[in-house]
Amino acid sequence: MEMGNAFYDTKSFKGEYLAHLSSDGRQQLLPEHLKNVAKLAKNEGEKIELGELMFLAGMFHDFGKYSDEFQSYIRHEEGVSGARGSVNHSSAGARWIITKLGKKGKPSLWTEMIGYAISAHHGLYDVVSDEGENKFEKRLTEPECYEEICQKFEQELLDAFDLKSVYFSAKSEWKKIENGIDQLGKSTVKQNEHAAMMAETQQFYLGCVQRLVLSMLIDADWTDTSLFEQGKETTGFQCEKIFRESSSNLAHYVEKLGVEQSKHLRSDKEQKIVYLRNQIRMECIAFAERPAGIYCLPVPTGGGKTLSGLAYALE
Repeated sequence: MEMGNAFYDTKSFKGEYLAHLSSDGRQQLLPEHLKNVAKLAKNEGEKIELGELMFLAGMFHDFGKYSDEFQSYIRHEEGVSGARGSVNHSSAGARWIITKLGKKGKPSLWTEMIGYAISAHHGLYDVVSDEGENKFEKRLTEPECYEEICQKFEQELLDAFDLKSVYFSAKSEWKKIENGIDQLGKSTVKQNEHAAMMAETQQFYLGCVQRLVLSMLIDADWTDTSLFEQGKETTGFQCEKIFRESSSNLAHYVEKLGVEQSKHLRSDKEQKIVYLRNQIRMECIAFAERPAGIYCLPVPTGGGKTLSGLAYALE
């Protein structure tokens, strides 16, 4: 096996634990889903030099599905019922990352980043509630069957990749991110400004990274789940085709909107507003030929900025 996050052939797994069960009875084994999401998350994370960190997030995001409770729930066993999402399967992975990879079993910043993303990948929540309760810490005490989950995961999947190598790579990646944020804070805040403002600026950027980590994990999870539901093995993501079809859909929508509006226009002023909206949209489409950048569209309320901006983006 290569170092890093290389896997043994997971198609050889004969495990009994399911990640998903389709409406037509097809099954996706949990090791396969974890492997797929880890790879998808890694590919996205590499764009900002957080590939190994995102690999860990993907590998442990559905760790809690190894519980008997979840397996009974997903298999619709007799006497087991519950609404979608009623079985907590996100806390266990966060807890494993924190206790196994944190400093002496305590959270470090980079393991907290992964842990929160895992615990929130089915719904955001505030780490500290309005009442001052540490909700993240509370979730790290769940579920009660945690030891059972760990044992099953370690038996079935832990040896399938080089955890030690991934751990040190992820830790190194995070160090670079922290150093970058420190430098960004120092360059953003003037030297004569208060140190507290610098700390606040750095914390803001850390929050941005946290949301990005969470977003990449959710995207990887949804992508693999969608592919399974559709019975596909690869993403087949064709960027040009998607934008071309979306542009066509928008043009069709605008044309239909124009027909509907023409039935109800009562005055020359209303007709002129519609004409100006169309002109603005066409100018935005033409402007898309210019280099990418940050531009301003100073159009009054009612001028059609939403559709014009969308048309520019698609073009």
